[in-house]
Formats: sequence, C-alpha cells, structure tokens
Amino acid sequence: MKKRATILMLLFVALFICCGCATRRPVGREVLLPAGSEGRTSTVEQRRVAAEIYYTIAPWYGFSPAACSLTFDDGTMDQYVLAYPELGTRGIEATFFLITRFRKRGYWKDGDTRRRLFGWDEVRELHRAGHEIGAHSMTHPDLTKVKARVRWEIAGAISRLKKEIPSLEETTFAWPYWRSDEECRETAADYCIAARAGSGTVENYGNIPADRRVDLFTVDSLPMRGNQFDEPWRTRSEAVLDDAGWLVLCFHGIDDGRVDTEWLGWDPLTLGQFRTALDWVQGRDFWIAPFGTVTRYMRERDHAVLSLLYAEQGRFVLSLEDGLDDGVFSQPLTLKLALPARWSRLRISQHRKELPCTVSPDGALLFDALPDGTPVYIERM
Repeated sequence: MKKRATILMLLFVALFICCGCATRRPVGREVLLPAGSEGRTSTVEQRRVAAEIYYTIAPWYGFSPAACSLTFDDGTMDQYVLAYPELGTRGIEATFFLITRFRKRGYWKDGDTRRRLFGWDEVRELHRAGHEIGAHSMTHPDLTKVKARVRWEIAGAISRLKKEIPSLEETTFAWPYWRSDEECRETAADYCIAARAGSGTVENYGNIPADRRVDLFTVDSLPMRGNQFDEPWRTRSEAVLDDAGWLVLCFHGIDDGRVDTEWLGWDPLTLGQFRTALDWVQGRDFWIAPFGTVTRYMRERDHAVLSLLYAEQGRFVLSLEDGLDDGVFSQPLTLKLALPARWSRLRISQHRKELPCTVSPDGALLFDALPDGTPVYIERM
C-alpha cells in the first residue's frame, strides 16, 4: 500500500511538472491549469478543480483576430490640426513619435524644407486624450551614421518627454529614416520598451504574426504616403488580418488643401485619403491600440502563466503572473477560462474590483486580468 502511494505521488508530481511546462505555450492554445504553484501544497480539492479547468490567453486583447497601431512621425502641425480631431471623432488612440529639440522654437529644418511643429502644450493635450507620446530622437539624424550621438539622441529625447509630461510611462521610440543597427538597438533598449522601424516602401512591408517572437526594437511599419497611396497597402493589411498579425501604419503629413504648406509633414496624404485609411481599418476586426500598448500586451502574453493558488467548495483563487516589471507592464490580458459545468453565476474580482465577464458560445468565461500576481477570485454566487 505504501509503495502504491509512492507511485501515485510520483505520477502526480510528473503531471504537475508537465502542466507547469505546458503554460509556456504557443499563443492562444488551450492549457490545463496547474495546481499547487509557487511552492504551495496542493490539496485534493485543488487537484480536482485543476483537472477540470482549461485556460487560454488571447493572442490579442479581447480575442480580436489581429492588432493595429496608427503611428505618426515628427510631430508636424498638420497632425495636430487635422489627424488629432479625426482620431478623436472616431475614438482611436494612436502614437505620436516626436522630434524633441526643436519643439519649443516651433519648427524643424528637414533638409531644405522648414516644417512647423506643434508645441509642448499640444503634446500634453494629446497625452491627456489617451494618445501615446513616443520619441523620434532629438534632431532626427540617421543614427547609423552618427554613432557618437546615438545615446544622446535617444536618451535626450526620452528625458525631455518625461520632463514635459511627468506622468509619462516608459515609452517607445521610432528610428529616424527607419534605420538602425545592432549597436543602436542595444542603446535604445536601455531607455525604452520597443522601437518602430520600416523601409518607407509598401512592397517591403513584413507581417508580424501573433505566434512568432519578434525583435521589438525593429518592428516593421507600413508607410502611408501620398505618393504611394494607390499601391496595394490594403492587400498588405488584409494579409496581416488573415495572418492574425500586428499591422503598424506609419503616417507623416495630412493635407486638407487649406493648411499652410509649412505645416505639412513629409509626403502628405490628402485628408480624404487619411479618412479612407481609417475607414478601412475600423471596418475590419482589428484591435486598434497605440504602439506601446500592443508591445506591452505581447510581452505580457508571451510570459504570463495562470495557476491555481487555492480551491474550496464554491470558490477558487488564481494567480496570473508574467514576471515583468509591473510599473512598466500593466496592460490587462484577456483570458478564456473553461470551468466545470456545475459552476454558474460567478463573480470574478481582482484588486478588490469586480471584473466584467462574458460567456463564450462554448460556455467558457471571457475576462481581462492584470498579470501582476495579484490573486484573481472566482466565487460561485
């Protein structure tokens, strides 16, 4: 009898180890909930409950089929007077990557072209409206050609953003001219959580599928340029949606035919073309969120593990933990939890707040939770 008990214990330990390893899973795949995590002793009730619960962390927030981020480079005045109101009307939050050093004087010399920049008051207004404010260097050089200035350009730009917006979280960066090298990327990693790249041409755009790890300091972007608007950006974007990927659009200028020429960003779209692009994106099933928000979701999603801490009749407690800095990575993850059939009329809470919950067609619970290790309580009512 003692020998049999030992064998059963070894089998349980092996099952627990397998369950724990399974949580390092391909994105979106259903995983058995492990019991007795973090050194806690698993009870009979925990093992019973864990054996009946499966979970999935959504590839993208809300189980959207794909993600989309709208990004704007340089911070020219046309973006504030034309793009910003249009985004607000539609309820879209975007990312504005700013050149920082010339913002106080109000203009930037882009080669021989003088471009008017919106000021720090406008920057703070954008931030209050929910848009992400990212850095695009201090002076917009090709950083691969000015190695002695790389750290100054990146650190200085982000430092200035945090000075002007004290509440700014750790933010993101966009490479000037879309160019970087390994040394530049290593430096950027000291100051920001991700960096957007690109090529400036539609045909070179590469998709970012949800199930593939990517270098978050070379995130590709699809250029939205007036001279290329008739090229197949829709086809490229549709491929991202079909591939369950992340579509990153890169805008510069917007022209309604009335703004001063000096206010225009590089290679502007007409306002009509800009609206067409927004209509197209909103007409699909993308999760539309700022560049940094999607970055956070991806990092958390790829590291998070859900485990069972405690179980008793009518109540159990879970832990969702990603092991990342909670001060930087605080984006809720969407979970799908398949519960035993007898569990109905549930209340889910975390941080002493009830979490909104819906039921999927197959009867599973869908809800958002923070991956900070704070207990998630599920109680039968």
